[in-house]
Amino acid sequence: MRHLTIALVLSVAACRASVRDPFGEAVDKLSAELGERVIVDRCPAARLTTSKQICRAHVASGAAFDLEAEREGLRLNLRVVGMASGRRAAAELYRVYDRRGLELPDMQCPVLIPFGRAVACTGVVRGVPVVAMATASERRFDFELTHGVISGAGMAKSIGDTGLAPGQAEVDCNFDLRLSMPGTEIACGVAPGEGSRPRAVWVRIEDTDGHVVMGEAQHPRVD
Repeated sequence: MRHLTIALVLSVAACRASVRDPFGEAVDKLSAELGERVIVDRCPAARLTTSKQICRAHVASGAAFDLEAEREGLRLNLRVVGMASGRRAAAELYRVYDRRGLELPDMQCPVLIPFGRAVACTGVVRGVPVVAMATASERRFDFELTHGVISGAGMAKSIGDTGLAPGQAEVDCNFDLRLSMPGTEIACGVAPGEGSRPRAVWVRIEDTDGHVVMGEAQHPRVD
């Protein structure tokens, strides 16, 4: 009889362990997507309803948000209302700028990004503090680099503004984006036009804020 009782207890325990908890699974999945534990504060009918329902939740670090719960058969889907995942934003930030030849690994964005509001994603890349303002919508992210990065187009314009490239001369610094690493020297080619000799302008990055000094060079060093 004792052996039968033990077997029955083990059988019941195994049965309970095999019962799926759609709500718990959905919370675990959302927590993984956000990179932080989600705590649901108020969602009384989430386990029973077959229609959409707005719940209230927060992440472990404190940010609160509305949560849409919707059942699909045995599965429960949870979706943050009006906000995007900061983890997804950081991944998209890397992809966007990697395509332009600039690697920005380990950038950190806020856990949640309200739609339509610019927030700062920050990181230190090869010793340079980088800031990118991220704006999210339902379908996409937009980014603007505001610190730690310089653009070839911006540098070419600065060369023209200083008079080192006369008139309608074409200036090519041979890069799109790069880190503002102090001490880096870059050679930019200047093609003044027909009848004039092409020449080079050197640019030296002074600090991580993107300040540079410029001058003509006979034999510029290309970084």
